[in-house]
Amino acid sequence: MAPNSDEIERAEPWIAVQDANEMWPTHVHTTLRDLRERLGYVV
Repeated sequence: MAPNSDEIERAEPWIAVQDANEMWPTHVHTTLRDLRERLGYVV
């Protein structure tokens, strides 16, 4: 699976609210930033 950058960006807000843990949104953001880097979307 290799989502494009737009798909990742659109999914982030939905994913971020899927857990009540207050640290979850930060974890989601960090993980998706890492994914973007691994897929070569961030220079």
